[in-house]
Amino acid sequence: MGVGRAPDQMPPPELARQPNVGRDGLERQGPPAYVPLMTTPKDLIAVDVHAEDVGDYKVTEPGWYAVDDGGKVVLGPFISLAECDRAIRDRLQRIIPKVPD
Repeated sequence: MGVGRAPDQMPPPELARQPNVGRDGLERQGPPAYVPLMTTPKDLIAVDVHAEDVGDYKVTEPGWYAVDDGGKVVLGPFISLAECDRAIRDRLQRIIPKVPD
């Protein structure tokens, strides 16, 4: 880990390789039994991307886009905010199942 790297290029401690040690205290070979995962972005917001901001969002044209809380464009482009909001609502209803009364 980090051989030949400057200190400012070192990965944060939580991303550094941790030894895979079992309950008996012996180091195991292979992947660790538990690997913490990044949380899945859940919230979507409507963003109006103008022509000068197209490159910032990695899209090809201006318009309204649904962006998750991780900053990734999920839906779009849309002509209006209302159309984008409707698409976000439809997607969330499809993802989150409704519980019958």
